[in-house]
Amino acid sequence: MIQSFAEEFVFRGFLYQHLSKMKGLSYGIIVTNIIFALLHSFNKGNNIFSFVNIFLIGTAFNIIMLITKNIVTSSAIHAGWNFLNQIVFGLPNSGLVAKDTIIPSVLDNNSLWVSSMNGAEGGFAATIVLLIFLSSVFALYRVKVIKK
Repeated sequence: MIQSFAEEFVFRGFLYQHLSKMKGLSYGIIVTNIIFALLHSFNKGNNIFSFVNIFLIGTAFNIIMLITKNIVTSSAIHAGWNFLNQIVFGLPNSGLVAKDTIIPSVLDNNSLWVSSMNGAEGGFAATIVLLIFLSSVFALYRVKVIKK
């Protein structure tokens, strides 16, 4: 959990804030999350899905922070994502595998849907879910902006 909060404070609390003040909201979100995904690409077993999915979830974290005006919310969701993947479902997360899990998982090395090295974030299933989630979060953000 500490790692999730630390990542949020570095990427959304510092880097995004600095970049968006320099070049605007969209630039700040895109560049922050490209860097976020690139740094995660050093994790064991990284693939194209994990890069895309980490970019998408990072973008959702940014928009959630903009909606709530609170970095703790995106940090808690980030920690929840990691906790569910590793501790509850026993999936690898960013190349790390938890030894003790609530629901142990057995993964196929050749699966397109879930990666045996990166769990949900390394598979196409997460890409679909994250695109739906990001679309929903973006829609909420647009509703909030329009109401102002």
